[in-house]
Amino acid sequence: MNPGDEDGTEITFVLPLSLSIYLFLTFCTFHYFCRRFPGVGDLVPGFDPGDVVIKLRQKKHKSFTRAGNDLHAKATIHVCDAITGFELDLNMPDGQRETLEIDPLHGNTSMVFDGLGMPRADDPSIRGDLHISFVIKWPIIDKSSDKDAVRKVLEHLTYPK
Repeated sequence: MNPGDEDGTEITFVLPLSLSIYLFLTFCTFHYFCRRFPGVGDLVPGFDPGDVVIKLRQKKHKSFTRAGNDLHAKATIHVCDAITGFELDLNMPDGQRETLEIDPLHGNTSMVFDGLGMPRADDPSIRGDLHISFVIKWPIIDKSSDKDAVRKVLEHLTYPK
């Protein structure tokens, strides 16, 4: 299936005796989708023909995992971005690019973005949500002069109560 092909993909299986099965898949087809075609399997004299069963497995994505129609991702960011806010550019599984404006974060935070998940199989105009867990990378400060400089900057900031 081609990412971003919103109309889906047609797969043709050619079986013995010139029998063809057409299976139309959309981008929102679930992991372990299963379709049974009764009575189109091998013909053996004295027995009923068997069924053809087609079961799909999703290929793992390097950045996202799927839970129903929701997508889950983890983003590792620098402490500077966590303090000041930033733009997060994502390459979505369907080939789209999304740029998300992230406000300053407080600690390791998760955020939910409505409607940026996978489309529903029964209504592709409705999408699940995108869940992003942020992991903040903190700098290693070894020198005493660096510690003093960081302390001087951070002392002047306003902190929540």
